[in-house]
Amino acid sequence: GENFAKVAREASDDSSASDGGDLGCFQRGRMVKPFEDAVFSMTPGQISDLVTTQYGFHVIKLDTIYKGDEAEALGRRETAKNLMVNVEGEALAAETAKKVLAARMRDLVRARVRVGDEEAFTTYQREKSSATIRFATFRRNWFAHRVLDVSPAAVDAWAKSHHEEVERVFETRKAQYVPECRSARHILVKLPEGATDEQKETASKRASALLDRVRKGEEFAKVAREESDDTSASEGGDLGCFQRGRMVKPFEDAAYSMSPGQISDLVPTQYGFHVIKLDAIYKGDAAEAFGRRETAKNLMINVEGEALAAETAKKVLAALKGGAKFDQAIADALPARAKGKTDKDKAKKADDDTGAKETGDADRPRVEISAPFNSSGDPISGVSPGQGVAQIAFRLEKDGDVPDDLVKLEDGYAVMQLKEKSDASRDQFESERDTFAAAMLAAKQADALNGYVLRLRESARSEIKLNEAYGRVPDKEKQQEGDEG
Repeated sequence: GENFAKVAREASDDSSASDGGDLGCFQRGRMVKPFEDAVFSMTPGQISDLVTTQYGFHVIKLDTIYKGDEAEALGRRETAKNLMVNVEGEALAAETAKKVLAARMRDLVRARVRVGDEEAFTTYQREKSSATIRFATFRRNWFAHRVLDVSPAAVDAWAKSHHEEVERVFETRKAQYVPECRSARHILVKLPEGATDEQKETASKRASALLDRVRKGEEFAKVAREESDDTSASEGGDLGCFQRGRMVKPFEDAAYSMSPGQISDLVPTQYGFHVIKLDAIYKGDAAEAFGRRETAKNLMINVEGEALAAETAKKVLAALKGGAKFDQAIADALPARAKGKTDKDKAKKADDDTGAKETGDADRPRVEISAPFNSSGDPISGVSPGQGVAQIAFRLEKDGDVPDDLVKLEDGYAVMQLKEKSDASRDQFESERDTFAAAMLAAKQADALNGYVLRLRESARSEIKLNEAYGRVPDKEKQQEGDEG
């Protein structure tokens, strides 16, 4: 009573064992005679005695006898099954062959990658050596706000001596001022993105307190410098002169509903809470004159602020080369307007709309010390592209050494001095050689494989050609379009 197919799978020596001994449906003449005679003498469900052939001993079970339409249906189904097995098998074989080939190619690409001893040691030194520098930054805007005289008289004098440049730039900006613009300043209490109700309430209370201060007569620019969270704080909240469409709508609506000298209620926007003071409304020729002066002022700040920053930085670098202490070199090089101020002078400067925010004075040139870095580090923020500060530092030899040139920043210059440098030694490398070289090899192999794949893609892309016939409109369609026209 044991299942015939199970016994066939477990015990048969024929290739049909995996199918439970199934031989499909066959006619006379397909099998050796002793086997055929036995089968065609049986009834469905019957199991034979032992049948002896030249292949060995057989035990046969007759499953079914098909005739006529049933035989045709079975044959069609069996043919479809065999075709499916063949097609799917060939597809699977082809896919397997592709995967095997791809794996072999990956192995071949990786196998060509080598890491030499000197290459590994050089890379180890580059990654493991460290340096620390002293540096000071000389930022254009700090000199413009703290040193440069940007009073209306000074701006007018500068504009007169740079007339052509001012006119050329103003012509590109004229539409920002005429026919009308509004000059305003603001105090912003900023809200974080996705602020909670509690954060909004706290910010609103703080903004209300600031509004109360300026409405009681405290100088607006001073409060803006001390309290505003906007980048305009250093300018006393000054936003220049703007037309409609330049500000977010709630801010613009408030500014354009005010009269000169008026201070707004709290104005909420997506940025936070604003307190706005409208300084003036300029129209026609007055708007053009204001725009020309503001253009001249901005150019003056950029040009002269840059020049002052460069001049001061060069003096500091020269002093360091001469053996001066860094702090003293900065103190000696700063222009007189930026040092030695009395308390009275500082107070006057704080009341000047063009002055810098006194609290903090974060951009004032001072000695800073970097965190330790390797040859790919960025010890100074805001460096212009291509400066290679880390590489310059590693070319210096000892504490106190300085490079030949200034470091160019996006908004000024920096002076750097080596504080200390620690080169990775051969002994250190030897203690980590195996793991470091293995990691380096794996990284190089990954790079090589990525490069190989990219080249394959580029090659395949260049070989794809568009058949121009697909882009042509058939003559028949052209004729139809002409008829419709």
